[in-house]
Amino acid sequence: MKEDTAWASIGHEVAFGQSIYKVPQISEAIRETFEVTRGYQNIGVRGADFDVLFSALHGGLVSYRYGGKELIKGIPMPNFWRAPNDNDRGNHMPARYSQWKIASLYLSHMLFDKKDILRPELLVNENCAEIKFRYMMPTVPASECSLTYCVYGDGTIKTSLAYDPEKTLGDMPEFGVMFKFDADYNRTEWYGLGPDETYADRNRGSKLGIYSEIVADAMAKYLVPQECGNKTGVRWAKIADRKGRGILFSGNEMYFSALPYTPHELENARHPFELPNVHYTVVRISQKQMGLAGDDSWGARTHDEYLLDISSPMLFEFSFKGI
Repeated sequence: MKEDTAWASIGHEVAFGQSIYKVPQISEAIRETFEVTRGYQNIGVRGADFDVLFSALHGGLVSYRYGGKELIKGIPMPNFWRAPNDNDRGNHMPARYSQWKIASLYLSHMLFDKKDILRPELLVNENCAEIKFRYMMPTVPASECSLTYCVYGDGTIKTSLAYDPEKTLGDMPEFGVMFKFDADYNRTEWYGLGPDETYADRNRGSKLGIYSEIVADAMAKYLVPQECGNKTGVRWAKIADRKGRGILFSGNEMYFSALPYTPHELENARHPFELPNVHYTVVRISQKQMGLAGDDSWGARTHDEYLLDISSPMLFEFSFKGI
C-alpha cells in the first residue's frame, strides 16, 4: 500500500509472488577415508570426526557421535503417523488409518511368528558403507519396509526409506523417519516455506526463505493438542543447541517437523497440561504428509491430490550430518 486506508496501513503487503530457479549442481564424491568394524551384534563406522554404531540386536542406528559428542537419543525409525487434528477427528481419520499408527508403534526387525532377527545387510564400497535394515509391520495383510544408511567418510549419512505399497492398506498419513534428540537441541533453522507452519493443502500464503525458531514455539496453542509445526518445501534444516552443535538434514523439498513430543504423546493428551514433561526434541523428516482436510471439521476428507501416492513403490531419500 502506498498510503493509509481504513482497512490497512501504508506498507501493507497486498500480494506477493516468487519464482524458483534451479541451478544444476555437480555433486562431488566424498573421498574421505573411513573404517568399518563388523561384529556379531554391531556394525561400527568411524572417520576422522565421527563414529556411528548400528545394532543388529536393537535393529537400527544406536549411536552417532560427531566431534566426540553423542547426538541421538533414540533409534531413528520409520514413521507413518501424525497426531490427528480436529478436521481428522471430524472425518474419522484415526479409525480409517489406524493400521498406520500400529505400524509406526510396533514395527519390528524380528519376524513376528518366530524369534529370528532380520539381521542388517552390510555392503562396503569405495565411497561409503551401506547398512540396510528391514522392518516387519503388523498390518493386515502383513507388510514391510526398509531403512538404508550410507555412511560417508566425512560423517554424512544418506538415508533411504523404501516401501512397496500393499494396495489393500491404502495410503498413510505420513511417510518418513522420526528422530529423538536431547531436549537441549531446541533451536531450529530451515530453508523452505515459512515462517509459520505449512502443509500440503495449507502453504499458498508462505514464502520460500531461511527461518528459525525455538522448538517449543512450534507448538500451536490449541485447546486440544494435535498435529502442528510442520514445514513443507524444506531443502535443509538444522536442529542445534545454544552453542550451535547439532545435526543438519538435507534433501529435495522435504517435510520437516521439530516438536517437544511424539505424535502419539500429542494424541494421548486431551488438554495441554496433560502433555508429559519435555525430555526430547522429536524431529520428523518425511517425504510427504497428507493434507489437513480443512474444508470443515464435521466430515470433509483430505482432497485426493493432497494424499500420498501409493500407485508405485515409495522411496524417500535424505541426508544428515553433525555440525
